[in-house]
Amino acid sequence: MKISPFLMVCVVFSFVESAVYAVQFGFPGQNGSNGRQGARGRNGVNTTIIADGSYGQYDLRGEDGYYGQDGWNGGDAGNCFQPLNVDYNLIGAPGGQGGDGGWGGGGGDGGDSVVYFERLSDLRGISIDASGGRGATGGRFGAGGYGCRCFIYNWRVNGNTYSCFDGYMGRQGSPGQNGRDGALGSVKLIPQLEPLPVEEPSKTVGLLDLADRDQSIFQYIWSNRSGARSLFAPGSRISDFYVELSDTQRTNFSLDWRAPVSISQFAEARVLLSYRSGVPAVTFSDDIWPLYSLRRTGEETKIEVDDAVSYSDVKSLRVEGFTGSGRDLSVILLDDAPDSSLDTTFQVSYYTRGLAVWKLRYQGGVDPAVISKVGNRYTVNIGRLNIHPDFLQRGVSFLMQLSAKRTLGSKSLTLQYERQHQIQ
Repeated sequence: MKISPFLMVCVVFSFVESAVYAVQFGFPGQNGSNGRQGARGRNGVNTTIIADGSYGQYDLRGEDGYYGQDGWNGGDAGNCFQPLNVDYNLIGAPGGQGGDGGWGGGGGDGGDSVVYFERLSDLRGISIDASGGRGATGGRFGAGGYGCRCFIYNWRVNGNTYSCFDGYMGRQGSPGQNGRDGALGSVKLIPQLEPLPVEEPSKTVGLLDLADRDQSIFQYIWSNRSGARSLFAPGSRISDFYVELSDTQRTNFSLDWRAPVSISQFAEARVLLSYRSGVPAVTFSDDIWPLYSLRRTGEETKIEVDDAVSYSDVKSLRVEGFTGSGRDLSVILLDDAPDSSLDTTFQVSYYTRGLAVWKLRYQGGVDPAVISKVGNRYTVNIGRLNIHPDFLQRGVSFLMQLSAKRTLGSKSLTLQYERQHQIQ
């Protein structure tokens, strides 16, 4: 009796669960290869058109995609010779699985066009076909191969009944997806016949160059519109959405250096002039910390620098050592930065030696009242922090972790120090 594929699976699992198995005869069929994907069509050419009243016809069509390759059929099982009168169950070798069809290639997009004009009526003489290429058909699936079939389905040996099951047919492959059609080409309209200069929406200049002469940038303002097909010759195949030049934004930057330090100290500094969301903006290089503001009047933007310090000077703060004991215990720091608006705040963690480890005695900020600065010398009076006097006496060894946050305008940097000392 012939058994359906579903029933064969059930019988085989039943064999496995009851420790009775079926021996495969024949060789499984080879799986079919997948078809290659079709290539995408080339995009249509982009072009520039001068609409001066004369008639023009432009073919900017995208190329059609290329067909996906068919999947290969799975191979039939081989050497399907059923052993006879054996004392065990048999199952035929399965057929190979069919290969998947290759995806169809997408159509190329239609070419874009830039159109210069003076009168909208002149666009009616321009015919543009910027159709997208058609997507190609995906490849067909490969069929599954045939499994080995039984010649005899049931037999008896030594009073026991044994069975043979046909080999599974290989699973068929999946068809390849069709490629997508290419998009319609779009149009950009410029209401003039003269070529549009390349915009310069940003530039990087040396700080000294900006001090010597003003610097300008400009960018074009474009408006998004719809209804492009109604502007051109009937039958034109273009996207109905287009952009049109509506304005030009120009900005002239000048530098007003008011800082107490000479600008010549920042000979390597550079400035990026740009727009941020349509607003003129400046960005200084990392080697200079400026305190500045921007004064905008029409197309003029003045950069007013009231103070500045170099990044190397910001990092120059260093621990010189300790002095005193008790309430006079202080840490001395030296600073190479010149007098400026640079603000420095401190945080301290103060530890003394416990039985085996350092034990925290104080952690927190330092009140400006216990900080003094004379010239380039900072004195931070640790003894006036909320630390028990027993941990400030002569002979006590302590570990200090000190952080110094330096800030100027929008710039900030935190320096970290760790020192051990025995109070003298």
